[in-house]
Amino acid sequence: MVKNTRNIFVAAFAVFFAANPFAHALSMTDIGTLGGSTSWAWSVSGNGSITVGESKITGDTETHAFKYVGTTMTDLGTLGGTWSTARGISSDGTVIVGNSKLSTGDTRAFKYVGTTMTDLGTLGGTASGAYAASSDGSVIVGYGETAASAIHAFKYSGGTMTDLGVLAGGNSSQAYGVSGDGSVIVGQSGVTGGYTHAFKYTGTTMTDLGSLGGSLCYANAVSYDGTVIVGYGGLAGDTVTHAFKYVGTTMTDIGTLGGNLSNANAVSSDGSVIVGHSTLANGDTHAFKYSGTTMTDLGALTGSNYAEAWGVSSDGSIIVGFSRVLGQNHAFVYRNSMVDVNNTYDAIGDNGRQLSSIVNLKTALIVSDLDSDCSSFGAHNMCVSVGGSRYTGTEDNTAAQTAAKFVAAYRIADAFRAGVVLDWGFNATNPSNFHDSKNPLYGAFVAYGVEDGAYIRLSAMANKTNATITRTVLNDTEAGQGNTDIRSYGLQAEAGYGIEIGKYNVKPYLALRRTNVTRLGYVESAGASMPVAYNDVASDQSTYALGARAGGMLAENFGVDVGAGFEHDLDTRNSGYTGTIDTLGSFDLSAPAMNKTRPFGSLGMFYKLSASQRLSAGLDVRKQTYENALGKLFSVTYAFAF
Repeated sequence: MVKNTRNIFVAAFAVFFAANPFAHALSMTDIGTLGGSTSWAWSVSGNGSITVGESKITGDTETHAFKYVGTTMTDLGTLGGTWSTARGISSDGTVIVGNSKLSTGDTRAFKYVGTTMTDLGTLGGTASGAYAASSDGSVIVGYGETAASAIHAFKYSGGTMTDLGVLAGGNSSQAYGVSGDGSVIVGQSGVTGGYTHAFKYTGTTMTDLGSLGGSLCYANAVSYDGTVIVGYGGLAGDTVTHAFKYVGTTMTDIGTLGGNLSNANAVSSDGSVIVGHSTLANGDTHAFKYSGTTMTDLGALTGSNYAEAWGVSSDGSIIVGFSRVLGQNHAFVYRNSMVDVNNTYDAIGDNGRQLSSIVNLKTALIVSDLDSDCSSFGAHNMCVSVGGSRYTGTEDNTAAQTAAKFVAAYRIADAFRAGVVLDWGFNATNPSNFHDSKNPLYGAFVAYGVEDGAYIRLSAMANKTNATITRTVLNDTEAGQGNTDIRSYGLQAEAGYGIEIGKYNVKPYLALRRTNVTRLGYVESAGASMPVAYNDVASDQSTYALGARAGGMLAENFGVDVGAGFEHDLDTRNSGYTGTIDTLGSFDLSAPAMNKTRPFGSLGMFYKLSASQRLSAGLDVRKQTYENALGKLFSVTYAFAF
């Protein structure tokens, strides 16, 4: 049976998870555990919806087989003992196969259908194990112990375990693979002289495929239609082993990449592409792809001299395996180049962290603009202010913006005014991988009240920018790039009361606010042979703010404004960073922690140029939503009334 790309990838991915603690920190949606410290995934259904493997249970006292569907890992239990493992699954996902301990301590092959694990028995002895299943699960292959305590390959079909026997002169055999329809089984068997030869089994006949001249030979995989078998065998003298392909009645040595050893591990559906690993002349081990008559060196990941390819897609275009980097196994996927799976997920995570800074920026600007007002009016009941501002954050991935701001208001009645706000960022310093259009925030406000007494102000702001996002590039990753929109809005209701205290006016207030920043989903359209599709990411907050503002004249034309308070989120909805990587499947990075209670403060100075003109400068400092960062907004404003 063709080794399914996802099957092999998930097995390699399990190695990645065991070796890479950063992956756990990112909380990628994957197999998790059954409560213990470790899990291993060994196979997956044809459509990728069901993953199977083994996991330590709570306390790490036992290891149990599992299946993982959606977001749920189900313990498949055991056949009465303390250990089980799921090693294979049919393409349609209906049949899971593997091995389990009995209460006696013996190991038995099992199949799991529905919610029931069934002991497949043995060939007369006490032990058996299952390795693979045909596409619909009707044929299961593996090994079983006979009554004479010999290990023989078996085929299980229709409720019956059939001993496939051994090749002439041998006393043991095992079956490792099966074709899609279950008609061709491959593996290895002992032969005369204590040697081991590859075999194929069709009908009722086990055929010796021979060897490459040495004493051992193993068949690891077979094409979907059973016509091409691949594996490895020793050459004469058994000093080296080479990969082979077997077609018709001929076993062909496909050579090495210059070294002494090679191994063929998987084959495409039509048998045209073989993958595996080989040593080089210098002793390094590299993954290879063999097509036609040429073995191509796929190399290894950056910083590694060791890589193995273990799976190939049905059409031969995608190759997967692992490469050892600084003592840790990194899963890779090869299409046009070798892509490091570990670093790919790390790169996606880095973009997620950069997005947090963008959200901080957008939220801070909205909150500032929701407080916009213009309250000094002239004979025509008009007030206009123009100015500029500079926002900077303190995050590692800092987002900053320089903007021009325009506010215009009209006094409808003595205590009633309405206005519009336009805040246009003309220069932005975003995290390195985010480039967006400079579209303005725009909004409006209405206010009712007097300087020395009660007031209420309602305001709204919105913004939409087009963004080009490039994925962070780490060793052996792709610079996938895509276009999306970042949309944000805010609504606020503020009520307060102005009190005259000496020559100062103090306004305690309460504000209720709703803010939302959403980066819409998109698919990378350039720079990646395996593009990533990202889902929407939204940060949504319902917040109350308690604070006070105070202002007054220090000299004839010079005055100050100060403010302080805190805000607290009543409700937050913060989606994770999710999506799908072509070939690799879905990812789900946990949403970053939000700072739900945030202090803020402001200091401003103003100078009255005339009765109708005023020049102001101010600094607002506010704790941001993400990364424990502070946002600082410096502004200069010229206001005039007419």
